Amino acid sequence: VAHRLRKRLAAAGFEVILTRERDVYVPLERRTAIANDARADLFLSIHANAHRARSARGFETYFLSLEASDETARQLAERENAAFAEATGETWNPDDPLLSILGDLMATEQSHESDHFARLVDREFRQVEGGSSRGVKQAPFVVLMGLQMPATLLEIGFITNPRDEASLRRDAHRDALVEAIAEAVIEYGRRYDAQRGLNAENR
Repeated sequence: VAHRLRKRLAAAGFEVILTRERDVYVPLERRTAIANDARADLFLSIHANAHRARSARGFETYFLSLEASDETARQLAERENAAFAEATGETWNPDDPLLSILGDLMATEQSHESDHFARLVDREFRQVEGGSSRGVKQAPFVVLMGLQMPATLLEIGFITNPRDEASLRRDAHRDALVEAIAEAVIEYGRRYDAQRGLNAENR
């Protein structure tokens, strides 16, 4: 999906940088550094979801907050963060004072922009045929911390749900997801450019 999205956005005139080109683990600090060093305008983290209940299905869009919007969001962030910790051997302490500083930084335009973009994606996801949106949520995802630009984590379906898993296997469905995300990025880009007095010629 990420590779297809890069191709779609590049055709629309965007510069797209992937944190990895193939199926290898990239440490969190490296992902953050890639985005920050590139001075990116937007960071997307694309995931496939999972749940013990095979009935759970649908799309979710997240932006960063130290307080999860609900119990399901909290549990998902805990699982994601634990997976990163297992891969690196590092532990994540929610009482770390650094997180309090990050929390203060999140109460800025960056957080509002992340929320705005997440809602654009959710709106587009709701138009994907056969899909089901579970809404916009917030949670303390480590992968979104330390970024110097608006950031959103996208869950594009549950691989533990037979219907979602079958959909994700289909090229047409993956293309529909890409188009939904791309439309949200394009609209966000127009708004971003307008706020800075830019247009397609001088962008």
